[in-house]
Amino acid sequence: MKNSEVKIRVVRNKTDRQLFCETNSICMMGDKFWVPPLKEMVLNQINPNKNSWFQNGEAQFFIAEINNKPVGRLSVQLDYNHLNLHQDSTGFFGFFDSIDNQEVVNKLFKKAFVLSGYWLDINTEIIGGWTGINYVVGLAGIVWYILWMWNASESP
Repeated sequence: MKNSEVKIRVVRNKTDRQLFCETNSICMMGDKFWVPPLKEMVLNQINPNKNSWFQNGEAQFFIAEINNKPVGRLSVQLDYNHLNLHQDSTGFFGFFDSIDNQEVVNKLFKKAFVLSGYWLDINTEIIGGWTGINYVVGLAGIVWYILWMWNASESP
């Protein structure tokens, strides 16, 4: 798989959304402690018709593939409630999963941010972590968000 080309594509339909939801389990294959989230819950979470977060935000979803097999995923999103509250230009990424392959990670982030550029302002600072669409972040994500907010409140 190392010599194969990494391709990044945008999630565009129901079939792509289902594959996006399954990609994390593919990436975590072999981890005996991995417990996948309920597929229906994630499908509803990324569906603009079923998640009210999309009334005040927008997101794009990406899948990395090698030999037409998913090897990573990522979302890029703008949360308008965050932008209005903080009066900043912060965008978010989430749903990040990848096999252990730095090329996959690099191409996934680069392509996702380039393809999202039509609605991401050039001055948008992209950070990971907490936003309404990524509400399943685990303890590490919550700690990261608390530290980020704490640092932001101490900035001049």
